[in-house]
Amino acid sequence: MLTDYLKKLIDRQAEKDSDFKSLLSKPNKSLKELAEYVTGEAFKAVKDAPTDEARGCRTCYWDDETMLNHIIHYYQEDDVKPEPLPENVSTERPQPNVQPKDEPKPVKTVKLKRKVTIKKKKTKTPEYQELSLF
Repeated sequence: MLTDYLKKLIDRQAEKDSDFKSLLSKPNKSLKELAEYVTGEAFKAVKDAPTDEARGCRTCYWDDETMLNHIIHYYQEDDVKPEPLPENVSTERPQPNVQPKDEPKPVKTVKLKRKVTIKKKKTKTPEYQELSLF
């Protein structure tokens, strides 16, 4: 992933600058070594930075121009070699600290039977009714 990004930046710079294009033909330089060099430089940049509390790690963000400056420096200098990272340092994307959740228990569906009774409205009828004379 990093090598793909570096290759894209190198190709873009080589189109613009013929001097840089000639630097790419050095036999003692490789894309893999360049990736290791850039990673080491990024580690140096964040070595003393505070840890990101949310991720539990340190991160380094460089724009294309900064990255390109490191690439050009790597190819211009013959004595530049990548420094190995300490063993406790990882270049992988950190995973969020998520506690595993217990699997939810299956919900049991129960059908309820209801007895429906319809009550008739009672009309009040007086005990005695008057008869109409008309």
